[in-house]
Amino acid sequence: MADRVQICEKCDAYAEETWSLKGGQGMGGRDICACMNCGRAHSWKGSGNGRVMEEPFDLMGFLGIQAS
Repeated sequence: MADRVQICEKCDAYAEETWSLKGGQGMGGRDICACMNCGRAHSWKGSGNGRVMEEPFDLMGFLGIQAS
């Protein structure tokens, strides 16, 4: 289950799920957002002023799933 669900900016469906992954020793980490309707994905990593957004984000590659 996702940490939160919101409206996707691309398709306007209430289907964008966000997960927060903790980094080593509780520092930084990564937030991943993926729309379960249109497939849009983006991510933030790091913390504070060093936080970086990745869009588009290769969710399938991050999860180690090969496209067929």
